[in-house]
Amino acid sequence: MTVKIANKPLNGAFGLSETGRRVLGLIDGGLQWLDYALGEQETHYHFRDESAMVAAVQTGLHATRYILIDAIGLLVAPVKLMTMTPADLQMLQRAAVGEVKPKNPDLLKLLAWHGLATQDDLTAVDTLLGNLEVTPAPMFQAMDLDDRLALLRLARSPCIVEPGLPDLRLEAAAFAVTQAYSPQEFVDYFHTFIDHVAAVGEPGDTPVRRRERVQRAVYTLAPLMFQALDCPEVAGLVSPLEVEGAIIDWLMSGRQLGFLRVSQGVQQIVANTGFANEEGLAAQLIVRDYLDRAQQLVRLQGIGRGAMGQDGATCLFPIVAPAQEAVIRLGPTGVITLAQFWWQRPLRTQNPAESGPSTGKPPPSSTPARPSPRSAPRAAAQAKVVRRRKRTVKK
Repeated sequence: MTVKIANKPLNGAFGLSETGRRVLGLIDGGLQWLDYALGEQETHYHFRDESAMVAAVQTGLHATRYILIDAIGLLVAPVKLMTMTPADLQMLQRAAVGEVKPKNPDLLKLLAWHGLATQDDLTAVDTLLGNLEVTPAPMFQAMDLDDRLALLRLARSPCIVEPGLPDLRLEAAAFAVTQAYSPQEFVDYFHTFIDHVAAVGEPGDTPVRRRERVQRAVYTLAPLMFQALDCPEVAGLVSPLEVEGAIIDWLMSGRQLGFLRVSQGVQQIVANTGFANEEGLAAQLIVRDYLDRAQQLVRLQGIGRGAMGQDGATCLFPIVAPAQEAVIRLGPTGVITLAQFWWQRPLRTQNPAESGPSTGKPPPSSTPARPSPRSAPRAAAQAKVVRRRKRTVKK
């Protein structure tokens, strides 16, 4: 016997669970590989569980972690499929051979329920970039599935679907494309612009005034995010219990759970604290208060059941408490970050550290006397931000 799962010998495909058997059947050559492996006497295959087996078979046969279900234009990791029921997988198998059409209502409902986007869904990304007049930007020329999914979420968000008045979509896109180095940073800065204008915008604001105000917010907050990038790390995709244990150990050592990237931290502070272009100590206290509140929630509440991403390598864990919510992200490399934190904020009072009332307006000079939007955060990040995976921030 040459194939073992959790140290248990496998006699054949019917020794797998129904879910594992159906997922292996969706991998081109998957069942044939199992027959081959079972007949090999000199090679031994050991897998932690069935999810590890289907992931290894997919990457081993095709050098990509994504199964292509060509009939419905779906790229999906087999590990994601392992979270589905046999009945759902049976429908996907029928769709793969043409028995269920791509526009079948039950199939569309199934895909939506599991958060799976097809090629037809992702065409909305090209439409979005065209409508926002940013298609030529270099950052959009070599996008992977994660990038396109992030832009798809933006395309479906209220600030795009129901922009209101004034319509700030083109302004936000023009701002974001000057700030970002990647599609996911573009999404962060797009939301930053919309959220900041909603928080501190004034009647009669001009586009120039709005841009200066948001730019000033980024100048202030981006350097404050460097200290919030240190995060725990685990060995890839592990159980929720291991994720929670890593977080607890991290916090008990006096460290904090931070953000995946600078732009995400900026966006979260702008969206969830009522930040109104405070500077200096006042801005530092706002960031510190936000992170302290997030750490307190994470300490007191266990993580919820994870939601697996389409990539089969990213998992989001919600934390829900009265008037507070957070989302913890386990990324493909095993880094655990704070994806989102929100609480029901009281009306903000004047901070004693502030020298005067904050109006959200920049100083009289029309342009802050600082480096360009891109060079400001990057120039301050010459020193390495140490993570356990020794990641270097290049912003």
